[in-house]
Amino acid sequence: MAPSDTTPGPRWRIAWFGHDWGAPFARAVVGRGHRIARMFTEDAVRGDGSRETRALADALGVPVTGGRPSPDDIEEVGRSGVDLIVCAGYPWRIPVAAGGPRGLNVPPPLLPEGRGPLPFPHLILHGVQA
Repeated sequence: MAPSDTTPGPRWRIAWFGHDWGAPFARAVVGRGHRIARMFTEDAVRGDGSRETRALADALGVPVTGGRPSPDDIEEVGRSGVDLIVCAGYPWRIPVAAGGPRGLNVPPPLLPEGRGPLPFPHLILHGVQA
């Protein structure tokens, strides 16, 4: 998957945390010239919510970690030269590592109405329109 964007600017090495709803965003990030160096997603045993994400990781040739990340995983990400952690709908808390890269959280629902650990049931039950 080669970058298609020729816009000048910084290019980042990214550790991607997410599942399939965020895969189009991950592809767009790569299309802008950034490099996803490692991906974290659901454990393959949990279901197929990570099928597209895992296929993208295979296409990019990057390692995938399934399930909850450990503090050691995050420290390793920091040591590997990753510039930014992007969290796009990742279902688990990402541990904080001293000296690790900064992070960006891309929530699936609109904020502030969709905040919290279970935003979708709240939005449905309260009839929030997008």
